[in-house]
Amino acid sequence: MNTKMKIIIALLTGLVISGVIYANSIVGSKHDLTSTGPNAAWGLAGGICEFCHVPHNSTVTDAPLWNHALSGATFTPYASNTIDVDGGTIGAPAGISQACFGCHDGVTNLDDYGAVAGTMVMPAGNGLLGTDLGNDHPISMTYDPAADTALHATTNTFPTTAITVASVLRGAADDQVECSSCHEPHDNVNGKFLRISNAASELCRGCHNK
Repeated sequence: MNTKMKIIIALLTGLVISGVIYANSIVGSKHDLTSTGPNAAWGLAGGICEFCHVPHNSTVTDAPLWNHALSGATFTPYASNTIDVDGGTIGAPAGISQACFGCHDGVTNLDDYGAVAGTMVMPAGNGLLGTDLGNDHPISMTYDPAADTALHATTNTFPTTAITVASVLRGAADDQVECSSCHEPHDNVNGKFLRISNAASELCRGCHNK
């Protein structure tokens, strides 16, 4: 076997192994909605990926190949006169965060995915956020360190990682703070699906200059 073929096989093996590890990170977590997962009592039918994703013909552009209904709920957003953005106001969840609230708003049906209309909303105590976000971290807001000097530059890295602020911003201009800025829905190694551990407020201090 020549050197080139050995390199190709090694690369493919690495991709397969990393793919298995990544896929297995959902298994057994709260986002495992299969009949063997922790939320089996909900009685949802399907494979572990299809509750959220579809391989073909997705009509949603904000989330990759999205298969679940987006939230269309009316929200009460976080508000504070200390936020130096958008005149101190925050809009309703938009973009990719609407995909998250398709389950977590308590209004959109959990089982509204694929060709199924759905009849069941998320019960209390299972990550239900509801529609009153008045005491939750603001989302769907522009991250603008030029307007708010209490924010780090987008080139700043989160403590103990190589993850930059810029890499977790979302939206058409990659400048929006959304649910997935702090949360990684496929990996619960840090608890609460956080992107990094928040020990010593490390996740918070990645953005907030404190």
